[in-house]
Amino acid sequence: PPKFVCHSHKSLENCTCHWGFDSANWRSYLLLAKDQNLNDNGKLHDAIEEVKSRFDPSHKQKRRQSPERSLKSESSNSKRVK
Repeated sequence: PPKFVCHSHKSLENCTCHWGFDSANWRSYLLLAKDQNLNDNGKLHDAIEEVKSRFDPSHKQKRRQSPERSLKSESSNSKRVK
């Protein structure tokens, strides 16, 4: 999400020209290093795309609740019933 994005230029990105940095477009700035292990590249690309889609406002998905949180909410709801 935008509040976790920082602006950085590493040696691998020294030819990139930015015409202003907009943290609202943080999905566009996430890149994999070209020298990343090629065996993991497919998995890493999928992981980045999953993170981008998780916070994409155009996707109206409900976030899944973890089983632990689901059990806690059920037990707290049962305590409230008289």
